[in-house]
Amino acid sequence: MIIHANDHGEALLGLALARRTQARTAVFLRSSGMSRRDFEKYRCAEYDLIIAVGDELQERAQMWDPAHRIRLIHNGVEPADYAPVKPKSESFPDKILVIGCGSPSKGWADLTEALYLLQQRGELPCRQWDFTDAQPDPSADPLGLKRLKIGKFRFLGRAEQYRDLVREYDLAIQPSRRESFGMVAIEVLFAGVPLVSTRVGVIEQVLDVSEFLVAPGQPKALAEALRQLIREWPHLDPGVERAQEKIRSRFMIDHTAHRLTCAYREIGVDALEGRAEDM
Repeated sequence: MIIHANDHGEALLGLALARRTQARTAVFLRSSGMSRRDFEKYRCAEYDLIIAVGDELQERAQMWDPAHRIRLIHNGVEPADYAPVKPKSESFPDKILVIGCGSPSKGWADLTEALYLLQQRGELPCRQWDFTDAQPDPSADPLGLKRLKIGKFRFLGRAEQYRDLVREYDLAIQPSRRESFGMVAIEVLFAGVPLVSTRVGVIEQVLDVSEFLVAPGQPKALAEALRQLIREWPHLDPGVERAQEKIRSRFMIDHTAHRLTCAYREIGVDALEGRAEDM
């Protein structure tokens, strides 16, 4: 038996269950904002198997715990999330989907700041910007929407049929400041829709068009990227079909399940060998 804690928040409970059941333990580190304090507070180092879902998180965890091997096992998408690449719109899309949520780490404020910079320069076309979550505290206006005089801004709330929602758009934007993996962005590309993304998570292992990639946490750089897209859209290849091929080869859920199964098997063998030596 293996007790598997799905992120560090479950780690203390997983250890307690393992003591009662004499089970081996595995913890899957997922949170992009996880700190060394979190790793130590939730006693992740006591697990038999420690896994990180993304490259940067794996590197950080390995620094926190050099005595143990921190495995890297990426997340994966379901085959049902696939859809053929949508024909590219002839001009810069009239409505854009902004993915993520209202948490500051997801960078919505960076996007609205970029739009404000474009507005000041007279380079922001009137477009509809739809956000995939509820509006964060409208009374406080943390996104600075009141200063944006061009365009429409809608907050869609949580979408249950995500692929179908994405397919309603000809462009999506991920302005996130950090991601451990970046599943939502991968799902956009796998649904066949062009994506502008900050360089977070695994996106650079999938999307290879520089015009659609931008440094995180830099509104000026995002404004410049959008300005170029608006001007050059008819001549650009968003690279969605190539991205889908890379997703199929690297980031399918079956790949994740296979790697987890192999890792489980390893600690199972280790456990049996250890008990035999103890005898």
